[in-house]
Parts: sequence; structure tokens; C-alpha cells
Amino acid sequence: MLEIYWVNTDRKDIQEELRESHREAFDTIYQEYQIPYVPFLLYTFIYENEYRRRRVRICDKETGDEHVIICVARDKLSERLSVYYVSRPYDVNEMNTETETNSYPIAGRFIFSPDDESKSLRVIAMAEDGAIESRFVRLSKLSTLYYVIQRWNTIPGK
Repeated sequence: MLEIYWVNTDRKDIQEELRESHREAFDTIYQEYQIPYVPFLLYTFIYENEYRRRRVRICDKETGDEHVIICVARDKLSERLSVYYVSRPYDVNEMNTETETNSYPIAGRFIFSPDDESKSLRVIAMAEDGAIESRFVRLSKLSTLYYVIQRWNTIPGK
């Protein structure tokens, strides 16, 4: 099982490590800013992690685009930084159907990992409290199937 933990991307050492190990992600979420009127041309970085459209691949088939933000985490075993992509929230409450709408929505997001071969993203998990704790969901790859079902008739950004 993949075990990762959150890192503070405001820390300068994390920014440097990210710049060295994942330059494309670093350049995507940080904008270099020159501090005015400083004789030594001091630079700082401004964090701007906006949703961006990326190509998503499911079961070796391209399925379309998804709006995602970058999530930086550290692998517990290797201690290396990893880059993941997180979708916008979906209502994952199965009780909210067209006929029955009286239950509360449950926000869930899909987590993607970059696929270097195809230059697209692949679904690796679903972030929602009930899904995280479910061994069945984790072992059955249900999050991938659920993503396909959710996106069947959905256009990104709608």
C-alpha cells in the first residue's frame, strides 16, 4: 500500500527539492518574482496552484481531460517527494440519484499519478473518508471504475 504524507510547500527546502526532482511540477505551481529595488536581484517564488486541464488514461485507453491541481507529498519509505494530481470534487454519495435527492452530498476527489510513457495521468485512488478506510475499495480498484462511471456523461468544467 502506498503511504505518503503531506509536505509544506511554503518551506524553502521543500521548494528547492521539488525544483531539483520535479522541475515541470515546480514550474507549474510557482511563479518566479523579482523583488523590486533590490541591488542583488533577489528572487522569490509565488505559489499559484490553479486547476489545469490534463489528459487522463484509464485501463490503457485515453478517456479525455480532467481539471486537476498538483499535490506534493513525501513517500514514507523512500523519503522522496512525489507529485500527484487531484480532481475537483465529485458528489460520491450513491444515494443522490435523479429520483432520490434528499441525502447530503459527499465530496470525493480522484487522485492521479503521472504516466511518463503516455504523458497522461492514471487514476490511483479516491479521496473520501469512507473510501480510504475500505480495504475492499482499495483491493478491487473500485475507485477507477467509479471514476469512469462518474465521467461517463460529464464534460470537464461543467
